Amino acid sequence: FATPASMEGKDSTSLQRKRKELITLINHIRSRPGHDEDSEATNVVLSRLLAEVRRVEVEQMRNHILDCPGLSSKSSALQTALPALEEAIDHINRNSDRLDSSLLSTAALTHSFLGESVPEDTMDDIMESSSNESSTSGSKIDEEKEAPLIKERRPPAKMRKASFLGRFFGPIFRCIFLDLPLASTCLFLVASYCTQTIYHTYYVPIMDSLVWDDARREVESTNYMRSCDINDISTLNSDDFIVDPDSTTAEEAVEMANKHGMTIFPNLLTPETAAAMREYVLRKNHALTEDEAIWLISNKQRWSFPIGADADPSVPPVLQEIANNESFKNAINKLMGDDPAMVEFTAITSAYGAGDQHWHADNDFTASQMHYGRSFVSMYSLFVPLQDTTKEMGATSACPGTHLCGDETGLSDLCEKLNFQVSDSRGRLAEKEEDHVWKSGDGYLMHLNTYHRGPGHTDPNGTERVMLIITISPRPNGPHYDRRQISL
Repeated sequence: FATPASMEGKDSTSLQRKRKELITLINHIRSRPGHDEDSEATNVVLSRLLAEVRRVEVEQMRNHILDCPGLSSKSSALQTALPALEEAIDHINRNSDRLDSSLLSTAALTHSFLGESVPEDTMDDIMESSSNESSTSGSKIDEEKEAPLIKERRPPAKMRKASFLGRFFGPIFRCIFLDLPLASTCLFLVASYCTQTIYHTYYVPIMDSLVWDDARREVESTNYMRSCDINDISTLNSDDFIVDPDSTTAEEAVEMANKHGMTIFPNLLTPETAAAMREYVLRKNHALTEDEAIWLISNKQRWSFPIGADADPSVPPVLQEIANNESFKNAINKLMGDDPAMVEFTAITSAYGAGDQHWHADNDFTASQMHYGRSFVSMYSLFVPLQDTTKEMGATSACPGTHLCGDETGLSDLCEKLNFQVSDSRGRLAEKEEDHVWKSGDGYLMHLNTYHRGPGHTDPNGTERVMLIITISPRPNGPHYDRRQISL
């Protein structure tokens, strides 16, 4: 039987022989004619062989350590050295394709194998390589990726330049020819979808609502076209629709407007504001051009034009005083909803010699809120004289209650026979006899379905009758669109 000493000698001899054979093969490969140190195949083969040489060296060192006299198998020194050898084997196995064999020259390997002294310059190279490799192994032993020890071949200059240009211009070309077109296409599709949704949800219904024809009249009516006679005239006494600012509530004012189609609000404008506005209107009448003038029924000795909010310094105080009048503001908000809109603002002047207008309603009965409440909004006009106005000066004639009619047959004759004029805006509120006229600054609110007319100016001594007219309608219901239109 072989003794442990003899087995250890055989193992050592076997390792020595294996190492000698590996070095012989490495030298043989390096001596091949046309040998290229930078060849990838050569580097891989030599690295594998060199790895095996180092494994042999590790095994030799293991045997030598285990043969150390005076150390037991449980020695702390052995417990430190043996794991280190395992780490070395693991490192060699993981880097078997990348071990640097360029310093393992034939002479160096031969000297190492034969135990001869290695030339100083060769030994310096080998020690430097060993030091570098050891430091790399120690610092990156647990990392998955280690810096390759084999020298990489740099690509030709043309390839490096082409690679640089590709990295620089590639993202730019991709952005211009791929990313931007795709992003633009997506944005276009989203914009198209949103536009279509808005168009079909809002625009089309509103445009359709502007077309008013017989077919819609038949299916959208909310009240019948009633014929009116003398019994439908709600009053011939202006006291019935005069609002007392001190006692009449907003609800009562609305009830007056709904019943009679008209309401009077005293003292909407102060005398100073009315006088300044009157001066502007008369001045404008003398400079009125054909394009600015509004045609009126019985146009002779009558002038009319639209007024902008900034047309003259006298205009803003008028609008401000009307909007801030508590009695009027509360009633109009109750009647038409919060913050109704001003649709039109005009002035009408009639001078001596102006004739009677014919009786009419400003809204068509067949295209207005009174009979088509789901298709149109209600509309009122506020008439405000800028001077005291008498019957002879052409105080407005009206037929209270006719806003509820639908059939106009006989209405003109009926209203002509009654010939009721809004010529006393104070009525029961008058403090003296001369107050029984249509006082300057008093507002007359009239539903535009009410039959009315402008009488002639027959007073040769009377001044021009200047009247402001503000047409008001509810604002569209929000936040969604409102298909109802202003009455025609």
